[in-house]
Amino acid sequence: MKILPYLWLLPVLALTPLSLPAQDKKTDAPAAKRDLDTVLVDSRLRRMVNELSITDEQKEKMRPIITDEVRQFRAFRENEALTEAERIKKADEVRAAAKPKVQAILSADQFSKYELMLKGKVKPKGK
Repeated sequence: MKILPYLWLLPVLALTPLSLPAQDKKTDAPAAKRDLDTVLVDSRLRRMVNELSITDEQKEKMRPIITDEVRQFRAFRENEALTEAERIKKADEVRAAAKPKVQAILSADQFSKYELMLKGKVKPKGK
């Protein structure tokens, strides 16, 4: 009688549609990009909270800077006309433009950790 605990699944499966309506990828693409941008921004902010111990006030000041960086990175990554070297150069330019803005928000200690974090040399707290 091992089947009895799973009998409740029958009505659920019977009511589940076998096929979902197709979604128009063209109309969903911008929303998906915005969602991905938001996920990336939130992820970077969480990392900064964990590794740099930024305050809520600093976090809110950093959000538009990071959002702008993410949008710029996506724009030149999607530009198929750019070579890999041009993409790397543009990424460096975006980071260089954001650097003074970030430096104005973070303390000196946080900023030095931030630079190490960008180079991948800082490990999250507790690891």
